[in-house]
Amino acid sequence: MIPAMRQNVNRLCDQGYAVPHGEFDNKSLMFNRLCRGIDEPADEEPREKGNALRGLESGYTNECLQLYRQALKKWRRFLESQQDIVWFEMETTSPLIVGKGDQNVHEFGMTFQSPWATPVIPGTAVKGVTSTFAHDRSDQNWRKSFTPESFSGSYSLIMFGGKNEQGRQFAGAVDFLDAWWIPDTQTPFSKDIINTHNHSWYQADGDHAPENWPDGMDNPMPVFFATIKPEQRFLFAVRGPGIWAELAKKMIVEAGEQNGFGAKTRVGYGMFEYRPSDEELAADIPEMPDDQLADLFKQKGKSDTPALESAFRERANQTGYSDILEPLLRKYRPGMVMLNKLEQGTVKNLKQVKNIYEQLRSAFNNEPIKTSSPDIQKIFNICTQFEEELKKMPPNAWVWQFAPSAKDCLEGKDADQLNDFIENYDQTHPPLTDFRSAINELTLDEETRELLLMVLDEKIESIPK
Repeated sequence: MIPAMRQNVNRLCDQGYAVPHGEFDNKSLMFNRLCRGIDEPADEEPREKGNALRGLESGYTNECLQLYRQALKKWRRFLESQQDIVWFEMETTSPLIVGKGDQNVHEFGMTFQSPWATPVIPGTAVKGVTSTFAHDRSDQNWRKSFTPESFSGSYSLIMFGGKNEQGRQFAGAVDFLDAWWIPDTQTPFSKDIINTHNHSWYQADGDHAPENWPDGMDNPMPVFFATIKPEQRFLFAVRGPGIWAELAKKMIVEAGEQNGFGAKTRVGYGMFEYRPSDEELAADIPEMPDDQLADLFKQKGKSDTPALESAFRERANQTGYSDILEPLLRKYRPGMVMLNKLEQGTVKNLKQVKNIYEQLRSAFNNEPIKTSSPDIQKIFNICTQFEEELKKMPPNAWVWQFAPSAKDCLEGKDADQLNDFIENYDQTHPPLTDFRSAINELTLDEETRELLLMVLDEKIESIPK
């Protein structure tokens, strides 16, 4: 028997050097080469394989993940810089097995990406699954050539390559690139099991004697193996002419959702679902139901994608208050959240108003107070109810952050709204006398300006001296 470990390494072990049993950075080296007990007695071998599985399940060190994330970031930047590459994300919805049949010192294989030993779906596997999916689900144009006598359909020949009717070989116009794992967790691996019920049939030498026939009467023999867990994201990419690359993307998505990738797809392994890009999500936000928007903000609220950030802000500015949307509103409209808390509670003094403000101080630090906002003006109107307390507040007190100027109160209103506002104005701050200069600063025709100033004068005169 050929030993699985070099004699030089064994001598190092004899000299006291420790050879890891799976708990170290290079998972690929551990999994493919350093199973010390693979040639030990039968009772030792399962234990050593168990160590290898535990080594995968234990996950990657922070240092290893940091290096891999840097490489993934560079890879993503490269994809973004290429005009002929279409890239997208998909997420596993069931366990994924890639490379199960690869040569290995264990009873199962796993495809790793060097040098980080992270899971990867090779581009050749993506291409194979997609071409088979097209062959099975479409017409003769997507037929694959399986034998020297057969030839590829016209569409299959263009996308995947193959042999035409004259026997000439062609390379496909689309390159299917490796799908990189996107690390959201410390480990993507989990342990799974197969129970062998006819092991005597598989182990019998030569002709199978009747007593070894696969009759299902053997005791189950569990065989453990590693899978990639559900809810793991992968970054897929294809390169080619625009229309063909986009078509390849759609086919990969459908193949992942309907057929799956990797081994054991017939029993539900290897299924994927499409993860929309931030730009696609941003386009859906304006019409998105509140509950769906709340879930999306929980997942993507910290995204630095300009399109998504802008869409979240615009939706927050257009929506009314809702408990389910409070996290979104707290970030983009903390004034609305504060106003709701003031209106829902019974506020008896400025101290209680300040307590609510303190609860939202960090949000206001990130989203500065704009005194032209109706939310902020309504908050200050509530504060003015406590006039005696307000008079005692020093000039640098927190409450004056919410005090609007006369120009703030008039901003954004048309002529009719301005007229109604002045006629019905009943606040003490800002004083009515401040509105004269504010009206003169507005862009209005002369007739409208004179009319507003006349309404303002009548309002001032009607106030008891």
